[in-house]
Amino acid sequence: MRYQVAFVLMVLSAAHAVDLPDSPSRTIDAPFMAVLAAEAAAKSADFAETAAHLGDRRWVPCMPAYTCMDHGFWLRVQENDSWFGRRPGTARMVTENIGLFGAETVIAYEIKKPHRWLPGDKVVKRLWWLPIAYQIQEHMRLAYRDSKL
Repeated sequence: MRYQVAFVLMVLSAAHAVDLPDSPSRTIDAPFMAVLAAEAAAKSADFAETAAHLGDRRWVPCMPAYTCMDHGFWLRVQENDSWFGRRPGTARMVTENIGLFGAETVIAYEIKKPHRWLPGDKVVKRLWWLPIAYQIQEHMRLAYRDSKL
């Protein structure tokens, strides 16, 4: 056992002594993970609120009251996104949201990583967060709207 520990320490010290070249710029860093975590939280909130109210019947009063015979009507809560359909199942919403989140992650990664062939790459690389920021605000807005049902 003593010899194994000595061997590991020797290998580690030799690897540390070798001068390694500078690593290329990291694409997946803390801001990248933070923005993706915020998007995942926003998508989860939107999904939870939509799934909680899907299929519920809500009383919607008519404004002004004289426009309806019974001063209101029952509204069945439905999904407005045509991608999912009117009354999607939970499994369908989960699998499609996972696929969409994966695609958005790949797109953000591809925008952020360095491209030698692209002129003006430094400007493009700084805009990687814009599509995800749009998705974050959209899902937060929809989650807030669904929570008011």
